Amino acid sequence: MRAKSLDVAGRIEAPSGHLTLSAPGTDAGDGVILRDGARLLADGVTVAFADTKAYGPGGDVALKSAHGNVDVQSGAIVSVSGGEGGDAGQLALMAQEGAVHAAANTLRGDASAAKPDLRQGELVVDAKTVAVDELADAVAETTAGGTRKTHFIGQWDVRQRSGDLDLTKTVKASQVTFAADNGGITVAATGKIDASGARGGEISLYSRNGDVRLSGALLAPPRH
Repeated sequence: MRAKSLDVAGRIEAPSGHLTLSAPGTDAGDGVILRDGARLLADGVTVAFADTKAYGPGGDVALKSAHGNVDVQSGAIVSVSGGEGGDAGQLALMAQEGAVHAAANTLRGDASAAKPDLRQGELVVDAKTVAVDELADAVAETTAGGTRKTHFIGQWDVRQRSGDLDLTKTVKASQVTFAADNGGITVAATGKIDASGARGGEISLYSRNGDVRLSGALLAPPRH
């Protein structure tokens, strides 16, 4: 889907598919907005064959704005989860001359925890500005039973092109990359990047024109 700007409050489904919403408009107001009630679903599918089942993986969703913002508002949901037995997919949020915003409990991408060999969700962000604390809340889901589930624990790849990246909350994923093109990176005392797990993990922090300041915790046991 491509238009000067995109404003979505409806439902779009592409099971195990690829879904791109692109706003190439030249004005700063030409962005991608997902409003309350919007559903962008590229979840995995389950197909039954007699006494067996086949599982399609979660697909890929990309929200792109050439000059404006990408804004996933409260009450919207974007999902690339793997469903009953498939790998999770990838979500890309791209606003290289604008900001990326995502409200709490809006971004979902997980694979079944009962099958540890499945690939977990991947989150890719490239923006002029983005708040990683906001992303940490966006991938946290409070389930119907009141428990808290964290999505996109496979990979985070976050690039901010202007200003500092500041983390005061917890990011959990097997691979985490933060890059600040023109600023520093701060992991505050309350901040944590957790790449721990049975297979170990990897954390990479890149600051081209600033400092990396660590008061919090980086957890990445060596791989075996």
